[in-house]
Amino acid sequence: MKKDDLLNNITPSEYKTWALARRGTKNPQDMTNPVWTWMLNNKIGAYKANQNLDKNHKHHPGWSYYRYGQAETFLPDGTKILIAGEHEDSYDPDFFIYNDVTVIRPNGDIKFYGYSEYWFPPTDNHSATLVDDQIYIIGCLGYPHQRHKDITPVYRLDTTDFSIRKVRTQGKPPNWLHGHDAYLSKDKKFIICENGIIIHPSGEYVESLATWQFELETNMWKKLSEKKWTRWIIYREDYSRNDLWDIDQLNYSKRTGRKSSISEKLIEDVKNRNHRIDLELYKRRRLPPFPHTIIGEDEDNFRHFRVSLNGIVLRIIESSYDISFNIEG
Repeated sequence: MKKDDLLNNITPSEYKTWALARRGTKNPQDMTNPVWTWMLNNKIGAYKANQNLDKNHKHHPGWSYYRYGQAETFLPDGTKILIAGEHEDSYDPDFFIYNDVTVIRPNGDIKFYGYSEYWFPPTDNHSATLVDDQIYIIGCLGYPHQRHKDITPVYRLDTTDFSIRKVRTQGKPPNWLHGHDAYLSKDKKFIICENGIIIHPSGEYVESLATWQFELETNMWKKLSEKKWTRWIIYREDYSRNDLWDIDQLNYSKRTGRKSSISEKLIEDVKNRNHRIDLELYKRRRLPPFPHTIIGEDEDNFRHFRVSLNGIVLRIIESSYDISFNIEG
């Protein structure tokens, strides 16, 4: 999109007024404005908006339509409710975890509601389950200082006035559950939560092997079942990053012939450590040295790799800080 085309819709002055991501001060606060409406309708992120409308004045973190870990819920009348989410990763100047609600009506009308952090903290990778005219917001990854391994936050969004209240729960909850699936039981008495990630008692982030039940009448958590899988987690003694992602970038660079600053830095770092990178060994890293059948990477997550050993599935999950081995059986 050309700059002239953008200026026909939003002026630089308007953009400067609403360029920044921000929190509300009420519960809720109507923050609807032409800039965010225009960005949402045209699917424009913070970087593109800055480059086209105010290149010499950097607004960080800029408000953005693009979000990860945002929950989407449809009301019976077709209204779409978008809840919070995050933009980019922590290294990006536009990184921001939102605590807002966007309401898109079937006729195209859009409302943006902001909240003070007291009523609704920054939230991402949560679930949103509609129960009558209430949406239960369960779980969160959030900023590091928010995370507690002995709770899972629950909030309730009232779709009649869009206020949000914290739900005081009972029972033993999951350990900071996020990235999970949630659905309402057929009798509408419980919300069932499956899969996702929790904080292990060791402090590591691991896949949740349990299915949880949240009772709506009593706000009581209950663990329904847990997969009896064996799991090992391998991480560095100093808990710092491993080199797997960087080696993958080096492998890609070698395969395509494209130069990569990440790869060049890795080569120099490894050389200074008196180590050697064996790319052929790296390519075979997830293959056991005994008979097996390759199932391959998960369709929705390339970091998950499965092999079958005499009918028993071994799943290997790689992250930048640890490697998890799960025997699924």
